[in-house]
Amino acid sequence: MKSVFKNVIRPVIGKSSGQSWSAEAPTGLILTVISDTVIKLDWTNVDTTGDGVKVYISTDNATFILKATVALGVATYNASALTQSTKYYLKIVSYKGAVESGYSDYVYGVTWATAISDGNTVGWWDSQDLTTVTKDALNRVSQWNDKLGSGHNLVQTTDSKKPVWSKSGLDIKSLAGQSMKASGFTWNQPEYLYLVMRQNLFGNNKAFIAGNTDYNMLLRQVAAGAIPNIEAYAGTTSTAASNLNPTVLSIVRVLFNSPAGATTSKLQINEEAAITGNFGALNAGGLTIGSNAAQTSLWSDCEITEIIGRKTADSGATEASIYAYLKAKHQGVWVLQGVMLQETEAGDEHNVYEPTVLEDGGIFKMWYTGGWTTRNINYATSNDGKTWTKYVSNPVLSGYSRSSVIKVGSVFYMSALKAGELQMDTFNSNDGIAWTKIKDAAISIGAGGAWDNPSLGNNCLYYESGVFYNLYDGTGGGTGFKTGLATSNDCITWTKYASNPIINDVARCRAGNIVKKIGSAYYTWLIGSLDGSNLPSDIYRYRSSDLITWVADPIGAVFSRTQADEGVSTVVGQAADPYMTEIGGKCYLYYCGSADGSNIAGHQKIKLAIADMPLTELVKTKEGNIID
Repeated sequence: MKSVFKNVIRPVIGKSSGQSWSAEAPTGLILTVISDTVIKLDWTNVDTTGDGVKVYISTDNATFILKATVALGVATYNASALTQSTKYYLKIVSYKGAVESGYSDYVYGVTWATAISDGNTVGWWDSQDLTTVTKDALNRVSQWNDKLGSGHNLVQTTDSKKPVWSKSGLDIKSLAGQSMKASGFTWNQPEYLYLVMRQNLFGNNKAFIAGNTDYNMLLRQVAAGAIPNIEAYAGTTSTAASNLNPTVLSIVRVLFNSPAGATTSKLQINEEAAITGNFGALNAGGLTIGSNAAQTSLWSDCEITEIIGRKTADSGATEASIYAYLKAKHQGVWVLQGVMLQETEAGDEHNVYEPTVLEDGGIFKMWYTGGWTTRNINYATSNDGKTWTKYVSNPVLSGYSRSSVIKVGSVFYMSALKAGELQMDTFNSNDGIAWTKIKDAAISIGAGGAWDNPSLGNNCLYYESGVFYNLYDGTGGGTGFKTGLATSNDCITWTKYASNPIINDVARCRAGNIVKKIGSAYYTWLIGSLDGSNLPSDIYRYRSSDLITWVADPIGAVFSRTQADEGVSTVVGQAADPYMTEIGGKCYLYYCGSADGSNIAGHQKIKLAIADMPLTELVKTKEGNIID
């Protein structure tokens, strides 16, 4: 079955400037991956007087080359002679002679790995190919078909136990019986699985995948201290691979190949070193995802995005090509750029964090917190958003942290947390440097036992149609962070929303520092963790139609810790304090990276990641870090 991707990306209607002929670009561009070497395009023509359509192609979404010209009136083209396991971006224009219209929308897709269709694949399940997914209006999945048509379709008929489809994959909760099964076929060792998945919660022996009989071809999670492990088991012995980041979409490779006590089985997560051993010699009698078929309680909590099952062991070259295909398809959009600001002044006291970035008159301006024991608001500027210069007379506001800055007309407004974390004060400024307090205790902690007592935390200012909004977080009753809402007509007198908190469904969720409106929807990026006993550690995206009711979109973290200075293997590390802005059609995500967000010596730094697309496109993806 073919992979179909309907374009949803950037309509650009262009006219040729200063020419006698002008035309709109074609519309409705759709991409279909046909094979390892062919991508098919279909579109709707608008122009009727030119020479036809030109097709442009790129592998980096930056440098496009002419792939083909298509005659006037033709609305389809097969781009052939492509390279396997490669992501291609394509766009088209109408043309007449040397004159071109504006570009169409662009589309992208990844060519298959050649080996997938070599006859060795016993099953291929792809949740992003909606032609293979049967789901209802609530996105509950009743059937997930094998993409190659082998008949090994995964089925769940009970509504309460159906997994839910999301942009990240099939979301399987840790509920008794919530699994999908395909039985009636035997999968003899060697058995090779390629699995794209995200682990939402972890605990001992909860199963991601099994071979439909007790402990046959079992891939399960085990908790080892604070770090989850994956264990492969087939009835005899087992092994575990540590450092599986529970929030990152990972590619897991597991080979069950242990006849007569051999130790040729293999387990590998992303590009970490493979673990080899004897995982047991039992064959699989079908396939179950979300549980071990024999279990009555140990159900997994995960997202399964893609599964490729191979019935013999692959060569190194074949394995590399399939892995390259999965990596290109699922690796995410965020490219790490490194550290933008770090401790250089005595007042920084090991830590700079909590950035807000605005573009103002061609200059990028950043306000951020510096210090730990004594915290102040500092200021820096940049010509390109990457190279920053700290203001020589920092701080610009003493005794405050966690600032959020917006500009309304010619006036800058700031909300900042006063030392002691009992209140947020508001300020205004004409230049972003000299600040005047306009309201003391604009937002204060709630009464004893309230969700925002005993302390306040991050906050995010947003302005629309004469109203100031502040999404702010608080800690109440020892139950972790929650996010609430307050509004004002003048940034002076604030009213808390009566039904606060408005976001409370991610353990220890903290407000980020950005709200963006795209169309009729609002988006915010906040900090959360999977375990309420840990610090908020990764970045999640939420969507709302009214700034009050928010839903996770997509499920799971959209930016996760991957670097040593972000404490990737600890419970105290952080990728936190997100602020996002669009520069030159690209999204810039400024965030705080810290190896220990709870410690004065955590060495918090302000870091940057870039996605090569505007915000309107970013929110249509599941984001995610690129796997290095």
